[in-house]
Amino acid sequence: MNKVFFFNTILVLGLFSVLIPRSNFFILHELTTITFVSILLNSFQG
Repeated sequence: MNKVFFFNTILVLGLFSVLIPRSNFFILHELTTITFVSILLNSFQG
């Protein structure tokens, strides 16, 4: 797995958590879950 891509994803998720209002926390949670699932799938395929 590409560690640079992994840390960039964490950084982007951190920015999302700041930019997205608290009322949309569940949307952020869904986005985070989908992102990490895709990272796991990519790590298995890679």
